[in-house]
Amino acid sequence: MVGRRHPSTSKEAAARPKFKTQRYRVLSTLMVLGPSTCAEVADRLPPLTRNQCATRLKELRGGGYVAYFFNEDGEIEERPTGPRTHGQVQVITPIGKAILWEEKEISEWGE
Repeated sequence: MVGRRHPSTSKEAAARPKFKTQRYRVLSTLMVLGPSTCAEVADRLPPLTRNQCATRLKELRGGGYVAYFFNEDGEIEERPTGPRTHGQVQVITPIGKAILWEEKEISEWGE
């Protein structure tokens, strides 16, 4: 977490998904799965809970790395996630894809 008095570049760096963090894992899973619900992503990332996944997706949307997937009617696409539940479909953005490649290259360089 970065305090209010830090420059905007520090805040941007803190929000960026770093290699092997939950945000990075959620983002990379979303890239592999394609448009998916939080439940679909969380089910691929045990022990990540659906609540944790929802929080990471919200953070990623706030950074522009993930966006809602809209249907032909301009509404957010939804899918069933259980007997009486449904979830909103989300997709990785071009910015999110670029971050994954950058972080992967940085991590490989550091090994």
